[in-house]
Amino acid sequence: MNRLKAIMNLNSRRIAAVCIIAALGVILSPIFIPVGPIKLYPIQSALNVIAGILLGPFWAVTQAFIVSTIRNILGVGTIFAYPGSLIGSFLVGMIYWYFYPNMKPKHEYIAGFGEFIGTGLIGGTIAALVFAPLFFPRQAEILGAMFFFISFCANTIGFPIGNFIVVRLRKIGVTYKTFLRITTVK
Repeated sequence: MNRLKAIMNLNSRRIAAVCIIAALGVILSPIFIPVGPIKLYPIQSALNVIAGILLGPFWAVTQAFIVSTIRNILGVGTIFAYPGSLIGSFLVGMIYWYFYPNMKPKHEYIAGFGEFIGTGLIGGTIAALVFAPLFFPRQAEILGAMFFFISFCANTIGFPIGNFIVVRLRKIGVTYKTFLRITTVK
């Protein structure tokens, strides 16, 4: 029974952390770079790195989905947020959690680079394949695909910010092991 309570308490803390990070993503939505029909949110890349490293892949994807959906509901986001942020946050979490047992603290940058691979390369390719035929005439599909691909790669300028924040948090003792175990003073 105590183990079940501990797991439920830990999940409650994860949900609360996801909500806080998602709220930051929505609050910081006015900070974007417009590139044609795409809005680049570098802060979202940073939040994906932070969530992926501190919470894991499932919770990072949940946070990215919540932020993308709320932005679209409020009218400040675009449909292009989904292929990039979901894949990027998942890849950060998977790289970090897969390599963590052998990862030295200085190698956390490798996990952050997963945001570039996921959002820029994979997400950009998916967006180019799905959205370029919809937005560009038949003759300009290749140029449209290049436009989406380059835009998604440019969106990942926020991942060094996320890496910097994670490194600073680690220096004060906040890692993925201690992040959710922080308790209040009684």
